[in-house]
This record gives sequence, structure tokens and C-alpha cells, in this order.
Amino acid sequence: MMNKSFRPERQPRRFRQAPRNPVNLSGFAVHPWGEFDDLTVVNMSYEGCEIRSPVKFIPGDTFELRVARRGIISAPVRWTGLQRAGCQFVLDADEAAACVSGNCKTSS
Repeated sequence: MMNKSFRPERQPRRFRQAPRNPVNLSGFAVHPWGEFDDLTVVNMSYEGCEIRSPVKFIPGDTFELRVARRGIISAPVRWTGLQRAGCQFVLDADEAAACVSGNCKTSS
């Protein structure tokens, strides 16, 4: 019999440092196996974004987020909900420093 008071240890919640701004950008996810899925970015910050898609993403999935005239960035999934997911952007040290100073550059 399982002890009802037992709860698995949770990881501490990480709070966003940068506020997210509402957007409506069409894009797509490129998965490591080469498959493409359409999505819409609905809010964004320097650290990450929220996407809407009929595709079921799983926390821990990583894909390449591509948005026209905005660039390409690696985006691991951190949380999911009904037809939505939150992603954290992966930047190298130079890109992160540029974003902090307001000079973000992305590849196209």
C-alpha cells in the first residue's frame, strides 16, 4: 500500500528574469530527426517563448525554432499544456552577452 503523504521531491521552480511580450509569429519546429511542424509563437522574451501547436511536445524535447525574418534558435521544451508549450532559448556566451546589451543577433 502506498503512503498517501509521500510526495516525490520537486525541483525548485525557476522564475523568469525577463518579461515576455505578446507576439503572433508563424514559424515551425525542426525536430532532430528532420520532421517539420507548424507552430505560432504567442509570447517571447530574451530567454524563451510560448508556442501554440496541435503537435504534442514533451518537456525535455529540443527542436530548432525557425521564424521568418527572426532567425533560428535551439529551443528545449520546459513545460507543456493543451496545444501549447514553453521553450527556453539556448544561446552561447557571446550571444547571451549581446542580448543583455540589447544587440541580439540571430542567424537567418
